[in-house]
Amino acid sequence: MKKVLLCVVVALMAACTTNEIDEVRLEIDNGPRVYAVIDSEGGQRVELNDQLKTVWTAGDQFIAFDDDENVYGCTFTGSTGDRDGEFTVKGLGYFEAEYNFRGKHIGFYPYAAWEGILTYKSDNTYPIMVASIGATQNYKAGSYDPTTNYMIGSSDDGQNYTFRNLHGYLRLSLTGDKKVKKIAVKGNKGETLSGKMFYDTFEIDTYDWYQPDGDTITLDCGEEGVQLTDSPTEFYITMAPTVFEEGITVDITFTDGTMFPKATSKSVVVSRNTIQPMATFETSESAIVWQSVTISHTGSQITAPILYGSASLVGTINWGDGSSSEIEPYSYIYRFADEETSHQVVVKAMGATRFVIHSCEGVSKIDFSKF
Repeated sequence: MKKVLLCVVVALMAACTTNEIDEVRLEIDNGPRVYAVIDSEGGQRVELNDQLKTVWTAGDQFIAFDDDENVYGCTFTGSTGDRDGEFTVKGLGYFEAEYNFRGKHIGFYPYAAWEGILTYKSDNTYPIMVASIGATQNYKAGSYDPTTNYMIGSSDDGQNYTFRNLHGYLRLSLTGDKKVKKIAVKGNKGETLSGKMFYDTFEIDTYDWYQPDGDTITLDCGEEGVQLTDSPTEFYITMAPTVFEEGITVDITFTDGTMFPKATSKSVVVSRNTIQPMATFETSESAIVWQSVTISHTGSQITAPILYGSASLVGTINWGDGSSSEIEPYSYIYRFADEETSHQVVVKAMGATRFVIHSCEGVSKIDFSKF
């Protein structure tokens, strides 16, 4: 095990002008000085500043493995927002697995990503990285969630490392007058969005789902929410490289309980190492073109209506008893939550082409004039 070294790190961050994110190069000379040139806009704690330049966060860490199977931890000692600073390098011991690094030295960012993620590929002995994409991410103004990104690096000689981002970033832009509580994004074809992925250590553009989890990612904006204005507010969501063949659906929930659905039918491609911007969404109520069906009903329960349409169909049912539900693709019995015997049930949707209700018991009128 080698002695603890103090390594000077100079990080030069470039602005993102084409939405494509450059890579990270870590250069180690023969002395105790480590020079890092970072043009990446990703990393677990690394984040964007107001000029879309990458900056360090206090406590940033990465882990490295040399050709003699030594393990080292590197910790940033500067302040959040610094673009250069010092890392302390500490020998952590040896790793005892018989990994075939093909003569390479491997580095992982962040340090925490090392725990339990290095494994054998099924058809060989060289290591792969398992990186997680969370189903819930936290909003950060002007940046992505600093806990959602991973990078992997390699070196021929242990002195010059190149780190590369594993994930891509979807950027939503919203205007309006309400406070956003959460944003849910899903693909219209049901693409897997969250879970754990395999990344080839040497060819990181080769990847596959290891433990797929779900088809939706939700950006949590906190209980207080994020206030929208007439000027666009940007929201970043970290994703695995994904092609949304039939577009995406975005469901925005505001702190007052109302929702704004927005669907696109055109293909959307989120590439590794790239910010994918979307056109600005105007979220005021006047911007939504709703389809509406009103059902006049008498009785204690009603058969829930079903709507059919495009893959991006979204909508809600206001039951007239103070409760509401999202539209479901199946029929079920809804029991009213109050003691009233008459209710006006209002179905609001976007993208619907057909309305079906399997039982008209208790239904006196259905108004399709706004459907």
